[in-house]
Amino acid sequence: MRTTIDIPDSLVKRVKLAAAQRKTTMRRLMLDALERSLRDSPPAFTLRDAAAGSDAHTVDAKTINRAIDAERDQPFMR
Repeated sequence: MRTTIDIPDSLVKRVKLAAAQRKTTMRRLMLDALERSLRDSPPAFTLRDAAAGSDAHTVDAKTINRAIDAERDQPFMR
């Protein structure tokens, strides 16, 4: 499949130089970089439990979303 992307001239120069030094093509170098980027993507973010002691409060997603909505709607209530 062919596609068009805009790449800054300075980056193209660096890619061409690296491809020449590695005795490969610009295409191969870019495909390898894309494959590596997708393969090595960071894991999904997991929020750690930051509860402190036995009196820690449990808050569910519904409560959090309601609080966010209330804050977001504040400017419109005035």
